[in-house]
Amino acid sequence: MSNVLIGIIGVILFIGLAVAGALFLAPRFSDTKSASTAAATVQAVAQLAAAVTYANADQAQRAPAGFDTADLVAGRYLQSVPTNPGGGDALLLLTDGGEVSGPVAGLVVARLSTDAASKTCGAIVRQTENGTDRIGTDDFPVADNVSSIPRGPAGCFKVGASGINDLDANQFYAFARI
Repeated sequence: MSNVLIGIIGVILFIGLAVAGALFLAPRFSDTKSASTAAATVQAVAQLAAAVTYANADQAQRAPAGFDTADLVAGRYLQSVPTNPGGGDALLLLTDGGEVSGPVAGLVVARLSTDAASKTCGAIVRQTENGTDRIGTDDFPVADNVSSIPRGPAGCFKVGASGINDLDANQFYAFARI
């Protein structure tokens, strides 16, 4: 009879440890996915920004905002145009003010459209850590106008409720400066 009680106690302990482990580790696994998406997104925008910078220097002129990134492949600056790992639209070249057309491209942006966009943006901010960015209460800066777009070489921000030029309101954007 004591063997049966010891077996039941053992099963209860096993189930208790399994539940405790799941409760402790589940958030860590979701954070890992956000960190992975964040790293891939930063890599994609930085790769495109570097290719544009190289093309600018090689051609002695600056690429305009809205520049067709496929031309970088034709010019052998890229093997292929990076995709947006954040699940949004294609990567875009915008002016420093967030406009899709203009004489000089200053930003490469990737809109984050996954369900975990805020977690991914927070992970990008932690990975790129720019001390001059004003971080909001949710681990990422909120840009309400052109002057509040972060000035670091790369990072992430959320556009405020009113939108900024061609950047949609209440959307998250990863960026790299050209």
